[in-house]
Parts: sequence; structure tokens; C-alpha cells
Amino acid sequence: PLLKGKKISYRVFSKDYSPLKELVAIQRQYNISEEKWMAILKSLQDEDVETVYPGNARVGQCVFAYKCDNNKKKDALKRELIKRQDEKVGLRARVEELEKSLRQHCSHNSVTELKASLTKIEELKRKIEELELGVALQNCELRVELLEMNNEHWKEQLQRSQG
Repeated sequence: PLLKGKKISYRVFSKDYSPLKELVAIQRQYNISEEKWMAILKSLQDEDVETVYPGNARVGQCVFAYKCDNNKKKDALKRELIKRQDEKVGLRARVEELEKSLRQHCSHNSVTELKASLTKIEELKRKIEELELGVALQNCELRVELLEMNNEHWKEQLQRSQG
């Protein structure tokens, strides 16, 4: 019940609470006539449940205190939410900064790797040229040797034919 002695029922704050059911369930311990009940039920349609018992200031104070506490909690939650949103914005900015730094680092690494690759390519080109020169030199030496052998052969032929 809404009122039981001087205690407040906590069912008022449950999700299946019905003020009309609560009023009907109140025992007739207060000797309220049927006409008064009808007036109370009529006022329930027009006014807030708390005004059904205007003489009971403690209930109103408790409800007001509950609402004040609720507002304080709500304000605290709003402040906390704003704080968290600011932190979120700050973290996003930090993530963007780190991503930019990572891209620069990767880019720098890529440039470094490209330079190293170019150096290796130039080194391999020099080795290829050296090898080509070495092969060309060997070919020339082989030709010279072949020409010398041919020259010796022709000299022998010339000496045989003359002598």
C-alpha cells in the first residue's frame, strides 16, 4: 500500500505500479465513505498521486528528496558523460596523431629500404659489368691464343712449303 502507518511503500517506484490499484487496495481503516472515495478517485484523474494526501508532508518531502537525489545523480551522470566524451575526443586525436606518426615512420622506412635496394642494385650492376668485362677479357685472351695458334700453324705451313 501507498501508506502503511508512517512508512512509504517502495512499490511506488516499481515498473508495474498503478496508483489506482494502490488506492483501491488501501484498507478502509480511515473510515472513508464511498462519496469520499469517489472524490479521491476523481482527483486521481486530475492531479498527481502525491496531492491525494496533501496533509501528509512527509511523503511529499520523501518524494521530493528522491527527485532531488535523482536530479543530483542525473547531473553527476551528465558531467561524467561529458568528461568521458572529452576523453574519447582526446583519445581519437591521439589515435590520429599516432596513425600519422606510423605512416611517416613507414614512409621513412620505405625510403630507407628503397635507398638500400637502390644501393644493392647499383652494386649488382657493377658486379655484372665486372663479370662482363671479365668474360670479354677471357674471350679476347682466347682469341689471342687462337690467333697465336693459327699464326704458329701458318708459320709451320710456310716453312714446309719453303723447305
